Parts: sequence; C-alpha cells; structure tokens
Amino acid sequence: MIFQNKKVEPNYIKFTSKFNSKDSLKINKYSDAINDSKFLLCPNGYFHPETYRLYEALECGSIPIVENLYDYYDRLFPNNPLLKIKFWKEAREIILSMNTNKKKLIEQSNICNNWWLDIKKKCQKNFKLVIDDG
Repeated sequence: MIFQNKKVEPNYIKFTSKFNSKDSLKINKYSDAINDSKFLLCPNGYFHPETYRLYEALECGSIPIVENLYDYYDRLFPNNPLLKIKFWKEAREIILSMNTNKKKLIEQSNICNNWWLDIKKKCQKNFKLVIDDG
C-alpha cells in the first residue's frame, strides 16, 4: 500500500515500531492528520476485512479507499459509494484523477458524507425501534 502510493503528493505517512508504541502519534495529531486528509487508505484488518479505519475516514469527512476483498464492503453495505480497489496501485490512479478534477472530488466527498449520515440515521432509528419494543 505505502510503496504504491508514497509518491502521491501531498501525503502523510507515519511509521511506528509497533501498534500503540511510544513513537505512535498522539490522539490530537492523529485526528488532525485524518481531518486534513481528502482520502484515507483503508487496508483490511489483520484477521477480518473490516477495519476501524473506514469509520474514522467517514467520521472525519475523508473519502475512504478500501480493499474490497471478497466484495466484503458490497455485501456489508449494499449500494455504497466507497471507492473500492483490488490492488493498491489503483488507489494512486483514483487519487491522481480526482485531484485534477475538483468538481468530481467535491462530488464524491459529498456523496460519501451524505451516505454515511444516512447510514447513521437508519442505525439510530433501528436501535430506537429495538429499545422501544424491548
């Protein structure tokens, strides 16, 4: 992922010695980095395709680019607007294309943001139905 996309500018790459180590970003710096990102690369989790990175990207208004292994995200969220790839070199092509077409970039950002807000509203409604029926 990093090798295929490290030359896309601007970018932010932070290496750490291990997860949650002393050289990890502090929460405010991490949050700032995501909030300032137009795109967020979301590799699969270690044991499962789903990853928290997707939700962080959506909550911060970044456009997530996900590895769609086994069409996982299409099955989890049918008809979703996520940018899905099979190979990380595809992410570079997507980012470069959208960075040269600001209208398309804004449109994709709005589509993702509106879709995510709708998903959250539906979840809230479903939770309320379950709680009220319980």
